[in-house]
Amino acid sequence: QTNLGRMYETGRGVTKDEQQAVDWYRKATDQGEARAQINLGLMYEAGRGVTKDEQQAVNWFRKAADQGDARAQSNLGAMYADGNGVPKDEQQALNWYRKAADQGQAPAQNNLGVMYETGRGVTKDEQQAVNWYRKAADQGEAGAQTNLGRMYADGSGVSKDDQQAYFWFLLASAQGNANANGGRETLERQLSPSQLAAAQTAARNWKPIIAANAAAPDAVDPFAPRAAPSTPVAPKTTAP
Repeated sequence: QTNLGRMYETGRGVTKDEQQAVDWYRKATDQGEARAQINLGLMYEAGRGVTKDEQQAVNWFRKAADQGDARAQSNLGAMYADGNGVPKDEQQALNWYRKAADQGQAPAQNNLGVMYETGRGVTKDEQQAVNWYRKAADQGEAGAQTNLGRMYADGSGVSKDDQQAYFWFLLASAQGNANANGGRETLERQLSPSQLAAAQTAARNWKPIIAANAAAPDAVDPFAPRAAPSTPVAPKTTAP
């Protein structure tokens, strides 16, 4: 039922019909299916196939999060961080991000790093921010790669290392992360040819390190033609 809902939502194999998607997701949620709860929450949040209702979105994210689903925990954290559908509560956001991050969920690890870097809901700790950015960056999370590159470029929470910064900006830029492009271009003007070559070789040879229960990202060629810049990494995760 969840899979059929996704087919209707995306128009794969059937005419796209978001109301039909909602109907099938709802049938699956009646059986407690966490993937359907996440996707129904996203439909309510966006107002797709149903009247927009952020409180209902929170309700469905919470049902899946309470089952231990890391994607739902990350989404619920984002709702608390933004104050959407619930009163804004950065400590609750931190709590849900941490639950998801501890399961290897890369977007939550990145968001947890942001919380530590900015001191939102927790004592500011740039070393902890670097730690969480690295966990997500190692899995191929472009936003985290950009953030880790920035920390290396600024020497925040880690020793300043422009070659490492350039390496992480390269990987993120190859995924279309617009925020990485400026740092990459700046460092291309500042690093020596040997430093550029070393970072580029490392980027070509880089492979993601996937957490035990996290999905592998698509392979990325840092030197392939770059896609149009994407929007910043969305905090909400769809269940496939």
